[in-house]
Amino acid sequence: FAQAAPQRSWPPNNPADVAALPAMTADFLIGMGCCVVAGLFFGTNYLPLKQVDCGDGFYFAAAMSLGILVVGVVVNFALSTGPVYESAEFYPLAMLGGMSWMLGNLMTPTIIKRLGLGLGLTVWDLSNMILGWATG
Repeated sequence: FAQAAPQRSWPPNNPADVAALPAMTADFLIGMGCCVVAGLFFGTNYLPLKQVDCGDGFYFAAAMSLGILVVGVVVNFALSTGPVYESAEFYPLAMLGGMSWMLGNLMTPTIIKRLGLGLGLTVWDLSNMILGWATG
């Protein structure tokens, strides 16, 4: 069994803990900044969908899937340090999560047309969080 991490006291009295505070604060601020950026971009990525007729959602889901694939390939090659054939480990179970997310994207135009942008995305995001928690 894994052992629990030792409990830290506050205020820290260990010199190593005191020295680590600026790094932890910087990491915390970077993490919060990333959360704000993600909230802005993930919160506005469906705004064009409200203005344009997307039909039944298949083209929308295909375009979004291709965009995600291109960004994933670029990030994979940008972060790899060795040859291309050693770039990253492949996790086949992650494909199931991507497949279920893509199936949810098929329903996005219909949900936004019927429920509206605010309520539709709230319900969709809540179901994503619950399913992510249940399967994680």
